[in-house]
Amino acid sequence: MEPIGQKTYKLRDFKNAVLTFELLAENSNIGRQIKSSLTLKNKTYIDLYTYFKKLIEAENSENKFSNEQKQANYSYETVDENKLVIVDFQTNKGIVGIEQNNSYSYPEPGKKAFMNGKSAPDGKYKFGFLWYVHIKNGVVTSFSLL
Repeated sequence: MEPIGQKTYKLRDFKNAVLTFELLAENSNIGRQIKSSLTLKNKTYIDLYTYFKKLIEAENSENKFSNEQKQANYSYETVDENKLVIVDFQTNKGIVGIEQNNSYSYPEPGKKAFMNGKSAPDGKYKFGFLWYVHIKNGVVTSFSLL
């Protein structure tokens, strides 16, 4: 760089938890150097890491729902002797009830979905942080984490 000036960096696809820059300034006339460091934290990376860590811990303790899902206001009721339950989830589009084999399982493709006592409308429903279920013709087609 020139003795007086600036340099701009644009970061794209920052995929690490932290990124550290080290600035080294040198006065070649008197042979003196000075260093300074700057550390940037990737909040998205840290949030995702924390979220998935909690999810893995919850699965290891036999609890299939992460803390974010517990806060999603779910409830269940038995609907027949086969222990089939309907779990109500608070979503971005309202409360959606989904048939499940037990109250702690994930929504499975092929299970019926209900909203306001009727088949749930087609669409993508957000359950919590990065949790989505896709519904078509009142049936769950997929459940994903993005």
